[in-house]
Amino acid sequence: MSSSFPLRGPGGLFGPSCMAVSELAKEELNASAGIGGRPVEFFYVDGGAPVDEVVAEVLQLAQAR
Repeated sequence: MSSSFPLRGPGGLFGPSCMAVSELAKEELNASAGIGGRPVEFFYVDGGAPVDEVVAEVLQLAQAR
């Protein structure tokens, strides 16, 4: 899974707590066989980056899967 949180700019204040909560959820899901028997894995994208950087990173992640 790919998640986009702002890690810079005005919204960057919320990024670290969003990542921490998603990591907690991932640990809980994986402790009970993940989703559909597959482990959950997150790939974080800095949603506060310039749009062209975010798009490029998301496309790269999508093509790798």
